[in-house]
Amino acid sequence: MTKSRPAPSAPTNSGFDRDLADLPPELRWHTWMRRVEAVLFASAAAVPREDLARVVGQGVSVDLLIEDLSADLEGR
Repeated sequence: MTKSRPAPSAPTNSGFDRDLADLPPELRWHTWMRRVEAVLFASAAAVPREDLARVVGQGVSVDLLIEDLSADLEGR
């Protein structure tokens, strides 16, 4: 079950769409979860939350994403 999410912020100029404002909220949250998963599994070492925050929308709770990701992966 997903938690409340903040409203999307303005897009960045980096070319990497962190906010995914064009996606519906559920798909946006799912995409952020998968980004966090990809970073965690690609890293050989622990990843600081500040680094994970770079791949999701501004103001998004990395802790809530990790919690939802953990619940999602529990059955795997």
